[in-house]
Amino acid sequence: LLRYVTRVQRKETASRYKEWSKEKVKTRMTRSKSRKARSRTREEKSVKFFLCLI
Repeated sequence: LLRYVTRVQRKETASRYKEWSKEKVKTRMTRSKSRKARSRTREEKSVKFFLCLI
């Protein structure tokens, strides 16, 4: 009985860990996307600035 309980607990923790890792990956993806978008806008601004100078 104890063995069975531990096995069930292990399964639960494994599924919880999977969900947690999925969430972490999602947050990482969104973070990288926002960072990329920010850098892109900065590049566009610098290009416009150089065009204005020329």
